[in-house]
Amino acid sequence: MGAPLRFLRPGATVIVIGPSGVRSFTAEEEHIAAAQEDTLYAYPVAFLQTTPQTLTTHTVDAAEVLRLWRVAMAAEAAGLLGAALASTVTYVSERKQFGRPLATFQGMRHRLAEDQVLTNSVYWLALRAAGTAQQGDAALALLHAQEAARRVCYDYHQFLGGMGMTLEHPLHLWTYRLKLLTAELGGRGEQGLAAADALWG
Repeated sequence: MGAPLRFLRPGATVIVIGPSGVRSFTAEEEHIAAAQEDTLYAYPVAFLQTTPQTLTTHTVDAAEVLRLWRVAMAAEAAGLLGAALASTVTYVSERKQFGRPLATFQGMRHRLAEDQVLTNSVYWLALRAAGTAQQGDAALALLHAQEAARRVCYDYHQFLGGMGMTLEHPLHLWTYRLKLLTAELGGRGEQGLAAADALWG
């Protein structure tokens, strides 16, 4: 049913947010399709096949749960982007080509600088969203995080060349998780609509 869910496995609590509010259920084996415990994402990932007939209803504001979810995802993306950047900078500073480190080439330095600006801005927007507790700030923070991840992950793997296509280098530990985050909660399109709705109604 749709996108893969992080941490989904038997015994996990699944939260469903929709027009009827916030509901939850405990996942059983019959609810899960294609469960993968050992994944490149560093945590279990699976598809939800079906939901039980009866779900537990929670008396909480669905919009507030979504806001907190967006802030948490933006913060997670900020950490993943920061770790991926540090890993990439270390590699291109040590890897030499034509007798000099890759990081000394001007074209790469410019792109790394742009990627650092994107990474830093995700961090600060996540902090702002956490501090203001505003729906618009949370949606904008996640929108920017998902957009930055799409752009930055491509650069980092390209900077590593052939090593970026392997699992030998740890870069994939962060970028694969970012890939999942870019699609969560409907992806960039949904965050853009949520931000527009919160800001302009």
